[in-house]
Amino acid sequence: MRELGHDFPVMDGNAVAIRYRVQGIPAFFVIAPDGTLLHRSSGFSDSKVDIFEAYMKQYAK
Repeated sequence: MRELGHDFPVMDGNAVAIRYRVQGIPAFFVIAPDGTLLHRSSGFSDSKVDIFEAYMKQYAK
């Protein structure tokens, strides 16, 4: 992710899948800096990209 210019943490591993109850792939999560789960969904659509971008703008401040 750093090679792409991102400096936010990226989590991986089975423990994360269990913690956030991943039920499908692709899975989409928005997690606040304090660890609060703000949004969870699975599958893909353009509307999910819009949701992700809105959260990124909000928390990039």
